[in-house]
Amino acid sequence: MKQTSNKKKSAGKTVEIVPEQMLKEMSAENQKQLQNIFLNAPVALAIFEGAEHTYILANKAYEKLSNRKAADLLGKRVQDVFPELTGTGTFELFDHVFETGESFTDPEYAVMYDIQNDGVLRQGYFNFSMEPLKNASGEIYAVSAMAYDITEQIELRKKIEESEKQFKNVLLQSPNIFVILEGFPEMIITFANEPLLKSWGRTEAIIGKPLFEVLPEIKDQPFPKIMQQVFDTGETYYSDEEKAVIIKNGVSVDTYYKYVYQPICDNNRKVTGAIIMATDITEQVEARKKIEENEKQKSFLLKLSDAIRPLSNPVDIEGAATQTALDFMDADWCHYVTVVEDNCIIQRGASRNGFASLTGVYPTSSFALFNAALSTGIPTIVNDVHTTTILDEDLKQLCIQVQNIAIVIVPIIKNGKPAGLLVLVQSKPRKWTDEEVQLTVETAERIWVAVERAKAEEALHQSEEKYRSLFNSIDEGVSTIEIIFDENEKAVDFRFLE
Repeated sequence: MKQTSNKKKSAGKTVEIVPEQMLKEMSAENQKQLQNIFLNAPVALAIFEGAEHTYILANKAYEKLSNRKAADLLGKRVQDVFPELTGTGTFELFDHVFETGESFTDPEYAVMYDIQNDGVLRQGYFNFSMEPLKNASGEIYAVSAMAYDITEQIELRKKIEESEKQFKNVLLQSPNIFVILEGFPEMIITFANEPLLKSWGRTEAIIGKPLFEVLPEIKDQPFPKIMQQVFDTGETYYSDEEKAVIIKNGVSVDTYYKYVYQPICDNNRKVTGAIIMATDITEQVEARKKIEENEKQKSFLLKLSDAIRPLSNPVDIEGAATQTALDFMDADWCHYVTVVEDNCIIQRGASRNGFASLTGVYPTSSFALFNAALSTGIPTIVNDVHTTTILDEDLKQLCIQVQNIAIVIVPIIKNGKPAGLLVLVQSKPRKWTDEEVQLTVETAERIWVAVERAKAEEALHQSEEKYRSLFNSIDEGVSTIEIIFDENEKAVDFRFLE
């Protein structure tokens, strides 16, 4: 059988294309086939011999990748052929594989090098894997390398990264809110622009952190369920108005957003994250709510006026007014208190079913909260007697016992003296708003005016009745006349009135 030579000449030196020990049991034909497999393999292959890493094989694909002929490679050190790779760590990897016998593979590893094509120098990138080659004694005598041209992938990645950079720059400069979350349920914040940071009251330190670590207060709000829906369905979610309670500088702040949750999907259409685009509409919502509240208050005051206008009895006025206020405020008790000297008089109030009426006469000294409001002339506001600091422990326990948990007491001061009180009570904690307190003040004033008017009319009516009774009981003839004057102011006649 004819033997095929396994040696080639290069730079005046004979080098083995395939090591001799690999060919001992092969036929010449198989040796030739093996050579052809190496030389014509579609993957760039090269073998480097010894600690100097000298080329002893380079196939056609490797020639194309390196833009160098095999004759210019064989017998030369890789360091001499590619000096531009110095400092990239490539040669150190060769040393590591040769010295330790450990393979090297890393799909993410990329090496930049210079390629000459038709006299034009350009940058290219390749990735490679390396395997140690051992002789029959188990000694490492060479390193094989399999290389891949990944220039197109790297350039495409750079274009994508540049596109993402430009996209993020647009988001950074946008007046609208943008935040990018990765993963669920972790929801790692990977991007947040300045409007978002301002709206949340946070800094750039939130980048890279889980959402609920940054905003733990939203765990029990609608947001988590919305995100779960986006991740489960892959569908975009829209909302024209959503309220979020965010803690800024230790204070809970109601914030309103108009937003879009846009899912981010991988190549398999699996949702991996979400882009949230939002507009902080808190100012607009608060302005609208203020208008709505004003209209609501106007409607209540009109209803209050309609309820008490036809009434002439003070007790009836107190009953109608307190019932109207109770219904509007959705409270459990509402009482108008008249202060006479050292007594608090409740003639008629309003209360929910199941809550006792407090009508009666009480010493002012029995009500510490009444005294406090009357002495200062300022409304007393209690959102929760369990946590308030304006009550002593005994008074707290008394309020809890009688289910006075949330309280508004508005004092009525006339001519520097206590005249009355309007009291609203809730049997559970309640945060009284500024608008509710102000409306209670206005209601108290209107009740006082209506009650005083009714009392004055009643007093006048009683005075007239007394006068008429006295007038008719006189034994002598008595009359009341009106004198009539002419144009010269001279009395010329008179008419009987009584």
